[in-house]
Amino acid sequence: MKEFELVAAGGSVYEHVGVADIQLPVWCMVFDVESLDLVFDMTPAADAVPVIDRAIARINSGDPAIRAAVHPQDRLGLRGKRQSLEAMRRTLVDFPDATISGVVEDEPS
Repeated sequence: MKEFELVAAGGSVYEHVGVADIQLPVWCMVFDVESLDLVFDMTPAADAVPVIDRAIARINSGDPAIRAAVHPQDRLGLRGKRQSLEAMRRTLVDFPDATISGVVEDEPS
């Protein structure tokens, strides 16, 4: 499992959005990249929000290729991905000092 990590409020707010291996292809299509490693790298909120807006727009476009990329065992589907993106966007807007990382390996607690 990998995850996007958002850090805000001087490090007192952390948000993690999980990305399962079976979800990687559809996430790449949504962000229009070959690898999620290319999406964010401690990107400031002001720079990340437009990227997320474009990803949400791609989901909303109804592109059949994106829909087809959803793995049959991915129970979140595109709706879940849009909700995750909307939550990430809210955090970035609510905390202008926030940053977001590209996907990193989820470290077990």
